[in-house]
Amino acid sequence: MEAIYNIGIYFLLMYFMISSISKILNLSQFSNTVMEYNVLPDKSAKLFGILLPFIELLASISLLLDSTKIYGLMALIFLLFCFGFSVIRVIKSGKKITCGCYGKLMDSKVDNLTLIKIL
Repeated sequence: MEAIYNIGIYFLLMYFMISSISKILNLSQFSNTVMEYNVLPDKSAKLFGILLPFIELLASISLLLDSTKIYGLMALIFLLFCFGFSVIRVIKSGKKITCGCYGKLMDSKVDNLTLIKIL
């Protein structure tokens, strides 16, 4: 059972680390993508779009140490909840926007598959 747990932890670590680095490398574009979701006021969305990749990176790195692993997991679960909420709002609105989930690595649109990947 511990092996499955460790595999899950390392999957989350790699997934969020790669995603966050891709977003950091294109921070301005990612910040604009966050604003397209229209979940937060523009100034807050811009700031959140700038901070989010660094929060993802810090949370994923925290999975490496036993002393910080629980905080990293809680942060990532909270982020996934926020992502799910945002995706549901976009789907309900009928807007067709880029997900931004992986920065510039993949140009996927927000749709039901995006929601399934988050869950």
